[in-house]
Amino acid sequence: MQKKVGLWKNIFGTLAFCNRHKALFLSTAIFLQMATLIGKEVLRSLFQLILVLSDLPSIDQYNFRYFFSNPENLALALLFALIFAFFFFIEVFTLVQVIFAAREGKQISYRQILLHSFTRLRDLSFANFPLFLLYILCTVPVSGILLHSSLMSSFQVPDFITEELEKTAIGSLSVFLISIFFIYINLRMIYTVPLMGMKNQKFRLSLKESFRYTKKGCLRLLFTISVFEFLLGILSNGLLLLMVFLFTFLDPSGQIKILHFLLYLIFRFIRFFFVVLSKIGVLSLLVNTLPDENLPGESHFVTTRKYGKWSVFAALLLMIGYGISSLFDFLGSDVNTNLQIIAHRGYTEHAVENTLSSLEAAKKAGADRVELDIQLTKDNDFVVMHDFNLHRLTGVRKRVSDCTLRELTSMTLHENGATAPIPSFEAFVKKAQELHIPLLIEIKPTGREPSNFPKILLSKLKEYGVGPENDLMSLDIPLMEEIEKEDPKWNTGVVIPLQFGDFPTKRVDFYAIEDSSYRPVLMKEAEKEHKQVFVWTIDERDKILKYLQSPVNGIITDDPLQIRSLVRNLAEDHSYLGMYERYIF
Repeated sequence: MQKKVGLWKNIFGTLAFCNRHKALFLSTAIFLQMATLIGKEVLRSLFQLILVLSDLPSIDQYNFRYFFSNPENLALALLFALIFAFFFFIEVFTLVQVIFAAREGKQISYRQILLHSFTRLRDLSFANFPLFLLYILCTVPVSGILLHSSLMSSFQVPDFITEELEKTAIGSLSVFLISIFFIYINLRMIYTVPLMGMKNQKFRLSLKESFRYTKKGCLRLLFTISVFEFLLGILSNGLLLLMVFLFTFLDPSGQIKILHFLLYLIFRFIRFFFVVLSKIGVLSLLVNTLPDENLPGESHFVTTRKYGKWSVFAALLLMIGYGISSLFDFLGSDVNTNLQIIAHRGYTEHAVENTLSSLEAAKKAGADRVELDIQLTKDNDFVVMHDFNLHRLTGVRKRVSDCTLRELTSMTLHENGATAPIPSFEAFVKKAQELHIPLLIEIKPTGREPSNFPKILLSKLKEYGVGPENDLMSLDIPLMEEIEKEDPKWNTGVVIPLQFGDFPTKRVDFYAIEDSSYRPVLMKEAEKEHKQVFVWTIDERDKILKYLQSPVNGIITDDPLQIRSLVRNLAEDHSYLGMYERYIF
């Protein structure tokens, strides 16, 4: 059971503790930033080597089983996991031990941290290693809410999974219950990290103790952490706004570029420092509630020695590198005016997806292009429909491929309080031509199509007068490669819902990649090959701002009106307050 500590005493005591030792925590933040950068680069390089040795461009939903069925690949994956564990331990031991160093008024020995992290790898054997991997995987769905590793910052559950589920009442309830479950599991595991950092014991034992300490008091613990994070957020944003007012006073018109860069640098530094402070603060809250028997005696990780010249030199080198990196990021943060706004299944706020009304709404909202889904019907024609089963939007429990075009177009769709008939692909194309808006056509094979399916598709495109200004894409890579080979005039692309590594093929013209799988390095790779990259499905303001200031060629979104408005505002707003909104939110 947790030690009884006054809630507000614990929160404000931790805030005061963070303030008293901010210099020590700043040096810790610099060390962790260096360790994280090195760790991510080592892991990235090792992953690329694994792909080369396994003769695969990437690991995705198609080759996942094949990759792990090979014993050599399995051994390489194990090596990758061990190196990840090493850098994970560095972060854990640093964050926990700096708390005790601060309490003793001493410095932390980073050399001892590195040595101890390496020796603790032996604890990950037999039952401990699978448990460790399971622990890491369980933190992904709630990443950023409770304790998590910086190495996992770019991992998340793809939005398209939850978005599709939330289109039905049962799906929304399922997502909610699963989220509650993972928050609860993470609360039960929350003492694992501090116990690992404090005790020289197996991972399994730390996990077991965490479950024992959290039999009661989970809600109180969650409330304590939430209040602490809220107050820390107020402090960090207050400091940021203070900087905004200062720079606005110095440059009311917002025209001095060097001041924009300096404020950008300050923004990044404050955010980085407060993220580390947040982790240290939460861990301190947890340590305060652990029974005294768990507190270590004399720590082997603290030292009375001052940091030497090499430590100072390394810190300065990192800060210079950080400044140079920030400069390049700042120079590349202008609004991408060449980016296409692509309406996902039309604009569906007041219309049914993939219908003529959603197409018209997308045009009015200012979309540059409209994405739609087409499927082959029983009589070898094409209809506009996303789901393979008609039930979600029509109430009819029947597959699209089992119906004729006439049957389908006589059905009525219901969504968002709106109704509309299922449109044929031909009718959709004609309406798009009337509106002068190009299409991004996703072909959705069911696997039951005839062998001459590509020829049927190309024939129908010609019959309906679909011009090459409209793009074709699909999850089916061989299909797209065959269309590219049969008729190169078409701009062909591959839909990528989940991917680790490089693009799966170079024999297409563009890639439509899900947000969670996008990496800036992939954009550079595409640019080298003169190919385009579209990112889907981007609806949240922070993600929209991120991609508007990136080199991607298009954003596929459910809300083209919001993006069009943001593009206009970003182009006109040069104020420092505008910078705050862009870089913070």
